[in-house]
Amino acid sequence: MTRHWQGTPKDRNHFASAHLWLGSVLFLLIQPVTALADWRVLLREDESGELTQRVAVVDSPGGERLEVYRDAKQGLYGAFKLGNGLVTLAQAACPTFRVDQRRPVRLGTQGECNVSADQVEFFLGEVNGRQIASPVLLQLMNGNTAFFRYQLNRVGYAETAFGLQRSKQALVEVIGTGVKVVWR
Repeated sequence: MTRHWQGTPKDRNHFASAHLWLGSVLFLLIQPVTALADWRVLLREDESGELTQRVAVVDSPGGERLEVYRDAKQGLYGAFKLGNGLVTLAQAACPTFRVDQRRPVRLGTQGECNVSADQVEFFLGEVNGRQIASPVLLQLMNGNTAFFRYQLNRVGYAETAFGLQRSKQALVEVIGTGVKVVWR
């Protein structure tokens, strides 16, 4: 025996919208929660296999990576790397960067900014004595979330967020304890 709807059209619409609402709520509840990762320090090896360089690293939920490292000449550099090989960076423009609700800053204004298809390397400052002047580094150490906005090759723009949880500890380990970070 077939059952037919016995209510009014208004009842049918209410019944359908209730099912749609319930389905939407269930869909949202089973979605994974993407959290921004904590910073960590990795050791890089040179060609001979010796551990030579400390690198502060954080990954975004989308697979992009932000690294900060100190070279042998006391220069401090950052590297923003794309996560997947499906998109490439426009090599004509350095990304902009902002922390939390602060004004965006174009990377490379303190010096060099080298853009390739899958990464951007940029100068953050130089350690002079026991001090480094770097507004970008100071923001990375004291903010909550860093946003990188970058131009894609033939596709427009994209933005990536990096959590700054434990960034201060990781960056101090790379820069060196006792090195003071100042705005200017």
